[in-house]
Amino acid sequence: MSDIPKHPNEEPRREASAKFVLQNQEDTTIDLQQAMDTAHKSLASSLTLSFRALQLAMIVLVGLYLVSGFRTVEDSQTGVGTFFGSIVNDHGLTPGLQTNWPPPIGGFEIVSAQNREADIGHVFRPRIDARLTHEQRLTKAKSSDGLVPGRDGSLITSDGDLAHIEISSIWEIVDPIQYANSIPDSQGNLFVELALEKAAVHVVGQLTLEELLDKPLEELRSLLHNHAQASLNTLKCGIRISDVILPSEPEPPLFIQKSY
Repeated sequence: MSDIPKHPNEEPRREASAKFVLQNQEDTTIDLQQAMDTAHKSLASSLTLSFRALQLAMIVLVGLYLVSGFRTVEDSQTGVGTFFGSIVNDHGLTPGLQTNWPPPIGGFEIVSAQNREADIGHVFRPRIDARLTHEQRLTKAKSSDGLVPGRDGSLITSDGDLAHIEISSIWEIVDPIQYANSIPDSQGNLFVELALEKAAVHVVGQLTLEELLDKPLEELRSLLHNHAQASLNTLKCGIRISDVILPSEPEPPLFIQKSY
């Protein structure tokens, strides 16, 4: 075979900068196998560590999930345990550590059980100027002064006179099952306030103004307490009124007070 003639304009090729020498094929195969074995062992070790770390993380998460089913109930609290939204016990929660299924399977409804306050002091009293003392309000009172419905509160006595009274109470939850089944906790005070309002209308409506003003506060408190508690008992809401408070004695409208 004849040599290929060079093109007259073709530049001469430079000398090779590197030379590749093909070694023994058997040695190359052995070295490659060893490298692959080492890589496989390293990958297997990494996967094993990753799997163990994942197992540990799953165990920790499961433990935290189970612990979320524990709840401590304080001495002043009560409530119920639930299972898919249904109450699971018959007597409510007692103070101490309580256990239940974690959410969303189970849960707790815990509320404050003692020393809850309901106040209707503004309901049966007129709107007053807080800058004036009681004596100043009496001095300024006129026979033409009237009570504005929706703004000024009052009670009607049995003889048709008007009276003002301020009432508050302390109540507690004695049956958490009844309470949870009948009243949202956010409306607990409202139920007691309505019971007090009903009791005030009923008690004062059976007395003349003179009888109301002469009645001892302790006896009046007892009447209000009994009537309000009877209303709550009818509702079977698990509430007991522990005390009815009268911050001041009942009083007639200001102008009538001037004649006493």
